[in-house]
Amino acid sequence: MLPARQKARALCPISFLAALAAAGGLGSCKSGVPRPQQPTTTAASLPAASPVKADALEKLDELMQQGLMEIRQRRHGPLLRIAQAIEQLAFQDPDTAQRRDALAETFRGEAAIIKDALHRFLFVELRPLPDAERKEWLAAGDRGEEDALSRSACALAEHFFQAGQAHLRATPALRSGSADPATQLPVRYAGPTDSPWKRQFDEAFNARMRALALAGRSHQ
Repeated sequence: MLPARQKARALCPISFLAALAAAGGLGSCKSGVPRPQQPTTTAASLPAASPVKADALEKLDELMQQGLMEIRQRRHGPLLRIAQAIEQLAFQDPDTAQRRDALAETFRGEAAIIKDALHRFLFVELRPLPDAERKEWLAAGDRGEEDALSRSACALAEHFFQAGQAHLRATPALRSGSADPATQLPVRYAGPTDSPWKRQFDEAFNARMRALALAGRSHQ
């Protein structure tokens, strides 16, 4: 978990707004992961003293755009790698170097916030798993493995299937209390589905459970 100082930052990350202001765009300040607006400043609009500097400015702009996209998609692994790439850019101009450092620091901070939120999400969703297995999946999420969310959902489906508790999770297209048309498995409510993580997790769970159920019937 993040310390109280970083939790406070998650509500309104001042450094995030300041860095984006320096980089040419401001994001909204809401609870959870911020949703930045499309930056208006590009590398082409900034003065370039040399072709080398122009290339670095263009790369900085490109990485900034990629980082904002990863924030919107709430993926801390790629975001951290983008921050590292930003730090490798060389600028002799102090103002540009300061902007580079501020943006890299901001992306690192946002990656930490997203990592913590994902850890808490998986901690709750994977509660039915044995402790050792759940810890492994939490560690995979902490490492930023891009498929940790879907793979852990499949592991949870396998756990329920082997325990004789086969069922599907309710989604916007699958009503709780109904039976799945493809497998006739019961559909159970598993919490609100307004989170992108939740929708992805439930869809992966259902896909794996359907595959297990259909495979089991084919061997009967």
